[in-house]
Amino acid sequence: MQLAGKGLSVTFVDASERALAQVKSNAARNGVEKECEYKKTDVFTFLKEELEAGSRYDFIVLDPPLL
Repeated sequence: MQLAGKGLSVTFVDASERALAQVKSNAARNGVEKECEYKKTDVFTFLKEELEAGSRYDFIVLDPPLL
């Protein structure tokens, strides 16, 4: 959320619809909805597809799931 607040484009990836709903709510409260994109998928699948597509990112921030 901090990166979106700095004007950077941010993609949130999570397999949990609940987690994505929470991050969408947080983005709205912080006024950064336009900088955010949301993908409901397994992060390893997402990364593999992005690699195969030749996508490039300046930053990748990983937040481990709750145990």
